[in-house]
Amino acid sequence: HRDLHSFPTRRSSDLEEFGAQTVVIDCSGGYGGDAASRCIDAGLTVRRIMFNETEVMTMEERRRFHDRKAQLYYLLGEQINRNPEYFLPADPTLLRQACAVRVKPDAAGRVQAESKDEYAKRNHGESPDRFEAGALANFGATQTQERKAAIGGERLQIELPKQSARRWGMG
Repeated sequence: HRDLHSFPTRRSSDLEEFGAQTVVIDCSGGYGGDAASRCIDAGLTVRRIMFNETEVMTMEERRRFHDRKAQLYYLLGEQINRNPEYFLPADPTLLRQACAVRVKPDAAGRVQAESKDEYAKRNHGESPDRFEAGALANFGATQTQERKAAIGGERLQIELPKQSARRWGMG
């Protein structure tokens, strides 16, 4: 029901406006593959990830997180809690999902995100799609900043640009 043909064109201007360098797309279950291909064809830099991946995670990440999804959920929650300047778009669905999503320890004590089925049972059949999009965007920003810090010795500071706050009516 979404128009994937116009997605790269519409979103590339957003990327330029906010200084984003990479589009991060979840390709779990095969649903993101077409969007990723269209973005690449439009000349955008794309990082494909899978929420259930573990083999490409570092040893430290594997010790802390059950899978990539748990890592992304945790990192966004940590960013919101740690940084009062971090803004989420003024989207009631996104904000509701951000408050409702749960993480828990797995049998090994690592952070594990609840499944979409568990979330849906508690939330009238709704899927946490907007929260996942926010987690993907935050991960892309975090990875970009970490690479800059490693290369140029910049202090790691992750902050959504102020213009995004104004754009969403929050600044």
